Amino acid sequence: MREVDNDEKYFIAFSLVPGIGPARLKLLIDYFGSAQKAWEAGEAVINQVGLPKDALTEFINVRQKLNLDQYIANLEKRGVKILTFNNKFYPKHLKIIPNPPNVLYLKTNLSTEEFFNLASGKNLGVVGTRKITTYGKEITANLVAGLVSAGFVITSGLALGVDGMAHQTTIDCNGKTIAVLGAGVEVVYPREHADLYRKIIATGGAIISEVAPEKFVAKGIFPARNRIISGLSQALLVTEGAIDSGSLITARAALDQGREVFAVPGPINSPMAEGTNYLLKQGAKLVTRVEDILEEMGVTNKASNSARLPDGQVTQLPNKNLPKGETPQEQKILDLLYHENLEFDDLVVKTGFAAGELTSILTNLELARKVHANGLVYSLI
Repeated sequence: MREVDNDEKYFIAFSLVPGIGPARLKLLIDYFGSAQKAWEAGEAVINQVGLPKDALTEFINVRQKLNLDQYIANLEKRGVKILTFNNKFYPKHLKIIPNPPNVLYLKTNLSTEEFFNLASGKNLGVVGTRKITTYGKEITANLVAGLVSAGFVITSGLALGVDGMAHQTTIDCNGKTIAVLGAGVEVVYPREHADLYRKIIATGGAIISEVAPEKFVAKGIFPARNRIISGLSQALLVTEGAIDSGSLITARAALDQGREVFAVPGPINSPMAEGTNYLLKQGAKLVTRVEDILEEMGVTNKASNSARLPDGQVTQLPNKNLPKGETPQEQKILDLLYHENLEFDDLVVKTGFAAGELTSILTNLELARKVHANGLVYSLI
């Protein structure tokens, strides 16, 4: 077992206490002089610092039950690596943001030095909606392929939709990717991405989180997670998102951290484009091709001026491959689903078709493998 100094050891201890994040730990360290002294302080003295009652209760409970040395030893046996803020291999981009994580937990085949090199170089965050459309899939895949060919590490959040597309495309293009979780690194969330989780590690990437490795998703944790995605990145790209998308929270965090924000314009009649179009109105850099990002960041793509996908096909952006219907009615539905996934009732309203007629058309499209139904939500294949 590697040696863990006291400063690192008690940073780890406090990371296990719900309600005590970077800001509150800083308050405690400023008051007591060190994380160790804060951890060992009496309850009455701790109470004078002004911690909320629930945070104080959690602290006392965790401290009473925790065997810290054993906990750290068990993490190492399970292959969880640990980086505290004062470690020389803590990522340099992340270290300068407001309230950086005190501790990062890692699942990776890399050494901590190799992870430092991965996380501290050319790194770009890619985020967006979980309800990704065909348009969003195509744009995300093309832009990420171009960024990988230009040498960027891609950071995202392993969520469904844009995040998953960004990670998978990076792997398909033989690039490296970092996934920042809203749960512990030993919790695969969402479950649908269990295979992707393993691929990220196997291909020289990393899964990271600031919360305890065994901790499941908690309410309110994702905004904190989002600041790490943007904090690791030199710039942030939002490819598709609704106006209430969590990707807008990540974009705000990026701006607060002094990072450039890029956004892809989308169809004005698509709810999944409202977020990116809003960002553009607020001053985000408009992206219609990967060169828009590379030029802004002063990067030359030596491989090509086009994005290259794994099959070697060169794809210029934008590249809208509209699916073809056998009838005007089928085409109307396919055109609508190209811009967004829609529920059956929404399709009734937007097409004007009777429910029985719409059911018949959708059935034909499913049999032709042009449309997929997930419950009552329809999307293009």
